[in-house]
Amino acid sequence: MFLSDYMTSEQNEIINSLKLAIDKLKEKCDHLAKDNADINTRYLEALKIVEDQQTVILEQKEQINTLKVAKAFSGSENTGSQEAKLMINKIVREIDKCIALANK
Repeated sequence: MFLSDYMTSEQNEIINSLKLAIDKLKEKCDHLAKDNADINTRYLEALKIVEDQQTVILEQKEQINTLKVAKAFSGSENTGSQEAKLMINKIVREIDKCIALANK
């Protein structure tokens, strides 16, 4: 004899409704796990795009500084030579920082 032979129909209905509820929860869990994986993939793709854009921004900032130095050296006005001196001082300070870091 099986256990189900001793249960009432009400108990069988409760068990069947619990089984249905568990199946629905399992389906929802599987769906949420898939959604989570998709979101993680999109997040990683967006993170890569941001990193690439930050690299481009840094490269463009370096180009701007290079152009400023070139403009300062090519200028014939006093402000041009003053800008050149400021840029040279800035570059020397950056070199000093690099040397200090290398010595650590």
